[in-house]
Amino acid sequence: MATSPDKLRSEAIAKRLEISPNTWTSYVSRSQAPAPDGYFDGRTPYWFETTIAEYEASRPGNRSSDAPQTRRRYSAEEKAQILADFDASGLNARQFAIERDLTVSMFAKWISARDAEAGEFVAADQRDSGGRRSVYRGKPTRSDQA
Repeated sequence: MATSPDKLRSEAIAKRLEISPNTWTSYVSRSQAPAPDGYFDGRTPYWFETTIAEYEASRPGNRSSDAPQTRRRYSAEEKAQILADFDASGLNARQFAIERDLTVSMFAKWISARDAEAGEFVAADQRDSGGRRSVYRGKPTRSDQA
């Protein structure tokens, strides 16, 4: 079946987006991609080139963007302030990281690095059911003293 160059079928779109045709079909069925602009022979969907270009530009994890993907970098001072806020918060590391929109694993690395520099051993960073720290930092914790 001959198609117009500006009308794209699912296979061509999938190839362009570097995904499988089944993935594209799933995106469309879940409304994560634009609805077809029309149908060949009443049943084979097609999308205009402009529709796909707009979708591609707005796609999460946009691969077509010419702008470099930059990550948020934290200075040593910012990390120290965040860690001080964490120590005063009474939250566990996961809760604190989520509340601050930090990556949990990145934040856990900051805690480990800080404690390693201080020569402290940290077995875990959790709170027991009583809300007390159950973190071992080289000395008995409050829950150990009870």
